[in-house]
Amino acid sequence: MVSPSVGLVAPFRKPGTLSFTRQAEQKRAVPEIGADALGMAQQNSVVTQPGIVSFSFIYDNVTAGLSSAQMSRFVGSVPAVVPVLVPYRGSIAALVLEANAAKSAGTRSFTVAISGVPVSDATLAWSSGDTAYQAYTGASYGFSAGSELDVRITTDSSFAPITVDIEVTLYIIANPNPI
Repeated sequence: MVSPSVGLVAPFRKPGTLSFTRQAEQKRAVPEIGADALGMAQQNSVVTQPGIVSFSFIYDNVTAGLSSAQMSRFVGSVPAVVPVLVPYRGSIAALVLEANAAKSAGTRSFTVAISGVPVSDATLAWSSGDTAYQAYTGASYGFSAGSELDVRITTDSSFAPITVDIEVTLYIIANPNPI
């Protein structure tokens, strides 16, 4: 699997020990000042044929009462609340959740947003345990080159534990070839 989000690895050893580390960075061209971001992303993209690509998002110490809060991802070595600029067209394939503790009360859901608009049917509901996943059919939730993808989290007022750390991996079917 090719993963432009090379950086995030969340070793889930035992409850309460979630820590995020960085893998070796890929060498990438440095854009000139004023360079077109989408053009640079397409030039530096490692995807050359259709396939599955993953992007990791994190949320540390989740609280109760969140409403469509944007999750973070690593930009360099720092977690930042920014979307992923996707230089190719594609569709949402799956969401996978891993947490350092089991959900014990309340509700929590994760929704994919395409260019800032949450896709209500591209949602993962966390019902129990410390893992969950949801796969989506083919081209149900498509996006075009230049779209920005992110994951949003919603919790109700009774959600617990509020000290849980989570990672949600967004899998997409990428197609860098023109239509």
